[in-house]
Amino acid sequence: DGTNVRRLTTDPAPDYSPAWSPDGSAVAFVSYRNGNQDIFLYFVDGDLAGTEINVTNSPDVNESDPAWSPDGKRLAYTISRAGYATVQVSTLEWAARGGPQAQPMLRLSSTDLFGSGSAPTWAPDGQSLLTVYRRAGRSYLIASSLYGWGLSQEIYSDPGLIARPAWSSAPLSARAVARARAAEPTTEPSLYTEFVQSSSPTGTLVYLPEGNQQYEWLRLNDRVDDSFQALRRRVVEEAGWDYLSTVALAWQPMENAEQRNNWHLCGRAVDLDQSPYDETPPRILLVREDVGNETYWRVYLRAARQDGSMGEPLRVAPWDLKAREEDARAAAQGGRLMERVPAGYYVDLTALAADYGWERAPALYRWRYFWPDINWWHLQKAEGLDWWQCMLEVYEPEKVQAVFGPLPGGLAALAEQKPGPLAQGGPFEIGGHVWNLDLPYADRMRYAGMTWVKSQVRYPQETAPVIGAAHRRGFKILVGTVGPAGMVTQQGFEENFARWAARLAAAGADAIEVWNEPNIDREWQPGYIGPEAYTRLLCATYKAVKAANPNTLIIAAAPAPTGAFAQCTPTGC
Repeated sequence: DGTNVRRLTTDPAPDYSPAWSPDGSAVAFVSYRNGNQDIFLYFVDGDLAGTEINVTNSPDVNESDPAWSPDGKRLAYTISRAGYATVQVSTLEWAARGGPQAQPMLRLSSTDLFGSGSAPTWAPDGQSLLTVYRRAGRSYLIASSLYGWGLSQEIYSDPGLIARPAWSSAPLSARAVARARAAEPTTEPSLYTEFVQSSSPTGTLVYLPEGNQQYEWLRLNDRVDDSFQALRRRVVEEAGWDYLSTVALAWQPMENAEQRNNWHLCGRAVDLDQSPYDETPPRILLVREDVGNETYWRVYLRAARQDGSMGEPLRVAPWDLKAREEDARAAAQGGRLMERVPAGYYVDLTALAADYGWERAPALYRWRYFWPDINWWHLQKAEGLDWWQCMLEVYEPEKVQAVFGPLPGGLAALAEQKPGPLAQGGPFEIGGHVWNLDLPYADRMRYAGMTWVKSQVRYPQETAPVIGAAHRRGFKILVGTVGPAGMVTQQGFEENFARWAARLAAAGADAIEVWNEPNIDREWQPGYIGPEAYTRLLCATYKAVKAANPNTLIIAAAPAPTGAFAQCTPTGC
């Protein structure tokens, strides 16, 4: 009930990840007391009450995630060595050590390698383990037999981070399992929408709001700028301050490039503001994460409100980069772990950025002694592209090759496939929609400078006198096609409509709109309209019309915002 609170450990180093033994007599936890992660036992009851013992005591590797077996005789835990995580299972064996008083020790001879992964969780019967395996940015939940971990089964995967799985001791009912299997997958709404302004093969670079077109480098690729702005708003919401309002670097011109693989050149990278890291106290903390042979940084933002309404407490010790200035050992290591986990509430910026597709990059090989290689401030959004593909999003192939040399084979062949020339349009023209050209509106339209009229022709009407009437009055005509909604489901409708539209083109129609407002019931049979049906109609009509009159334009019909005026007539509604 939260009463009788008692502090168990008093060492200045971080202690975390506690795990109660099944009988409640001891707590396994992780500590940084010896400069690396070790697993300790703290005895709560019995003759050893109050005793703390380092049961792994391995200065060259890091252990974490202790988990007791249901019988309390074994510990499963994660070992991290050179960035690779494996799970080990060790038996706690009581033996006399250091005198007549018995102390528990973990016999390494009884330690078995379970397999790759981390965060082990025991099955209630003690015969299996769940582990988390990460590869290529994806998390996999793996179930394995304790006596043959090679017999493993992937039971779930997610592009996000899976942490701290728990195995229920109560089995699910058959009904619950059946309902879960029958349930439709849920789709969460997108966190953002990218609005691409240009339809050209090479995209555009757009200014960030703070740039105001004064700073050329405050630009991003049009395909990623909306996600960055959405991330910025999310950071304000979660952390309470607008950290992403200041960007150190976004775009770099290709002419200033020193080497390839610089994602700033194609507008898909940002370098964040470093100044909050240098503040006292710092509003940015960094956690070092070694993945394979590479070092990454997890960036935490200190929440503006420290009342618990924003962020969470840190659970791992941050890496102190500034310690390299204090002693030789820290200088050689590129810093050191902070002795204490800072108090307060923080927001995981790295995790937030990943939700919006912005990924961190690893530190470069000189990071321990060369500050620019630390790279904690760098985010980029590749979306599955390689660097060459990214460059071709915003530059013509000739420009890329002039600076960086020949394109890779597949891209070089693709770049040689030049699109055909675009049809040259005339000057900008305007027009109006008319019901009848015999009415006086035609003179008013001409006086207003209009050169086009639009008028509707009803399918399958065989004659279209409005075409000749428009031409006699000096207008070009856009024919909007309409018809009884039920006809669209008739056998052979698409072919018949295409032949009818070809006759309109042969009669001189300058442009034909393929079916007016196809998304409302009065114009299109309910339940029949769809991308496939309309695309088939559009393709068939285009081919027939162009065969009859190559100069006739084909206009895809615009959807109507509402069907509320289905009963309107020329005399009113």
